[in-house]
Amino acid sequence: MAKYDKYICTQLFKREMLPGPTPQQRDQLGAEGLRISMEHVLWIDDDIIPGSYYGESTWIWPRSYPNQIPPEELAKRFANARPMFPHAHDFPELLSWWGTDPDHPEDTTTMGMLIGDEEIPLERSWVAYIPAGMPHMPIKVPGGRVTARPVCHWTSGPGSYTREKEPSDGDTEQKKEPTVTTVRKAGVMKNSEYIILGNKPGVKRPS
Repeated sequence: MAKYDKYICTQLFKREMLPGPTPQQRDQLGAEGLRISMEHVLWIDDDIIPGSYYGESTWIWPRSYPNQIPPEELAKRFANARPMFPHAHDFPELLSWWGTDPDHPEDTTTMGMLIGDEEIPLERSWVAYIPAGMPHMPIKVPGGRVTARPVCHWTSGPGSYTREKEPSDGDTEQKKEPTVTTVRKAGVMKNSEYIILGNKPGVKRPS
């Protein structure tokens, strides 16, 4: 073993933390030769390498990708034990989403980003800064553009990821996740300042 191997993560840890099917259900699908549309590749945080930032890397496959189980069939087969919902972290987080065509990284599926009480539309590659304590969640946008290429998703922050707040000393129950009761989808979006969009269509990468 080299001196600094301990600082490199090459495995997918904490599968039980992922949204959607459980690790056992994912293994069952794999045994059938099936895969889901959002496939985690790596996970790192302070529990995996002491002192590390939290980070996840993920593939999002287009529906044309071979052997992919459609979300509708997945929902019929398995109850989602860990659905995604607006959540917040005790640390600031970077979220990024980009296409895999080197000359057209803007080629992604239309999405939205819920930050606070605002749903911000995202038409191309993006990176978002989420302040500590800010409720947020990437969301699907019905009727938007759908890319035929895979998309990469990477998120990182200086802490250990928890989907629920850990109970403080003396608490008998975990603190509940933040909820967003009213979402604005139009008008001036003050939280859009936290998002940087990628290359404009037609802009070529330098040779």
